[in-house]
Amino acid sequence: MSFTAILDFRILSSTVPSPPHDTEKCSSNQQYDRYKDVCRNMTCATGSIYMDGECKRQYTSEAFKSYDVYFRITPEHDFCVASLDLFGTELSMSVFSTLNGSSSLRNSICSFAPLFMPGNEDCDGKNLSSVTYALIHVGIYLSAVHSVDQVLTELSLLDNSLIVVGSHRFTITIDSRYYGEIAFDSLIDTRRYTDPDTKKILLRLHSNRIVSNIGQYPIRHLRVTELIYCRRVFLPSKEYSVTFNEGSICLEMISLFLTNGTYKQKQNGLEMCADLYFAHVQKLSRDSPKTEVCDSIHVSTWNALGLMSLIPATMSIISLILTILTYGLFESLRTTPGKNNMFLSINILVTQCLFQFGSGQRSLGVGCVVIGVLMHYFWLSAVVWTNICSFHMFRVFSSLKAKTMSSLRDEKKHMVTYIMYSVLTPLVVVAVNILVNLVTSDWSDIGYGGCVCYISSKHMIIYTFAIPLFVILLLNIIYFVIVVMAIRRSQHSKLSSNKDNVSIFVYVKLSCVTGASWIFGFLYIWKRYDVFCYLFVILTAGQGIFIFLSFICSKRVLKMYSKLMRCPSSNRNTSSSGTNKPVLSYLSSHSQNNVHQCTTRM
Repeated sequence: MSFTAILDFRILSSTVPSPPHDTEKCSSNQQYDRYKDVCRNMTCATGSIYMDGECKRQYTSEAFKSYDVYFRITPEHDFCVASLDLFGTELSMSVFSTLNGSSSLRNSICSFAPLFMPGNEDCDGKNLSSVTYALIHVGIYLSAVHSVDQVLTELSLLDNSLIVVGSHRFTITIDSRYYGEIAFDSLIDTRRYTDPDTKKILLRLHSNRIVSNIGQYPIRHLRVTELIYCRRVFLPSKEYSVTFNEGSICLEMISLFLTNGTYKQKQNGLEMCADLYFAHVQKLSRDSPKTEVCDSIHVSTWNALGLMSLIPATMSIISLILTILTYGLFESLRTTPGKNNMFLSINILVTQCLFQFGSGQRSLGVGCVVIGVLMHYFWLSAVVWTNICSFHMFRVFSSLKAKTMSSLRDEKKHMVTYIMYSVLTPLVVVAVNILVNLVTSDWSDIGYGGCVCYISSKHMIIYTFAIPLFVILLLNIIYFVIVVMAIRRSQHSKLSSNKDNVSIFVYVKLSCVTGASWIFGFLYIWKRYDVFCYLFVILTAGQGIFIFLSFICSKRVLKMYSKLMRCPSSNRNTSSSGTNKPVLSYLSSHSQNNVHQCTTRM
């Protein structure tokens, strides 16, 4: 995952629909995709061909073919049973009788694997077990010549049918989300199965082999999933980036989650049910005009841009830890600007850790939502602290111009104000995002999570992150320009190349706390130039490195560490000659020009 995802609201990047594609140019085995303005290749299951907009079976009859089916048996409500083994046998025999009643499936069941999902029902009695549903993994083998279409049709008729076991009514559904296949050459199926929603382990009873001597024939295996019944669309791998989760995948570029059994991976892409894909992209097109999709490289970790985010971000995290440790060790550095830098470093550290280690944890469910809320809050908080640092620079230079300095009590009051501003502003924005999403979703969604553990709505990324960021960035630039002009005026009477070099170094250091790297993010969203993308990723991911180099890597701090090593007991509370020179939080200590003299009082 690269840092471009933080500012990715490109779904609204174009307000003018693209000109219609000449659909007549699509071949007979293609379908026009209005969302991407391309012709999509259409395919079908093995043994079928795509013709006249539908899949038609090429071979109507086959022999020596096995079918792999997952039947989910769901009761009307959770219930308790005295013996799971006994009930599992009764349920299996009921399903077996139902399957055996079909003409094409009679005497073809070769394997059963009944499993149970533990329920939440409070059962009275020590020997009772609560059940939410049962999963029966059935292996069907047909050695004789048979109609594949008839078998699939009869299996589909069982979907959403009812059976009665004892006093309980059950609904049978074919559920392809469970990963695994029946082992026809083994008497016992030993694989572990988990619920795709709750991730709880299903209780295993036994695997019953009914038909023997199957292994002596070559078997063509067919897993009964949605893909067997539907026409498929092929998506080239260059058009999407994938997050895997126990057999399920998330197509991050179009925010589409595919469960196991609804897709099939190919060498250069994947196939999925065409109706599902076109319904999803039609909704995206309806929500916003045609999107000009950016490079898919910005949502994956293991590509050029992902690595360009990961490497500097890792170095940045280390640098930020060293920066925070340094400010914590030396009291003389903890002036108002020093504290500003320290709080900025803390917030950037938290955001980068959350982004690198939490943004892709979709499988956590509610945990992913929590990560999204925290990541939104701390990114906003980090941006607010850049505004505080920039404003403090502006305020100090204004006070110098007016020949007034703040008292210690005033500085404490300012610090309290800064902290309140940094805490409340992000809190209000996050609360607005949650409230808007709750209202618009009938109180079912708070607006976080999805394929990325972040703000789920592209619209709300604009209103609750991009716009506040743009306003703060504009203010920071104004403050920075005023400070630079003040520095230039103070140097006007002492022009030399050395002074100019010092000034450039000072400007670079001051710009580290303004969040200037976000400018390239906006330029990338606006112009789509890759150079802006790379600059934004490198500078934003490596912000901690620049802060460390600018404010910690100095002769003064090095001397402090040297003194700490020699005399650790007295150094922490000893103020050096620079105690009243908080400019060391902004400028180099060896600068002896007028800029240093006026800014040392910041």
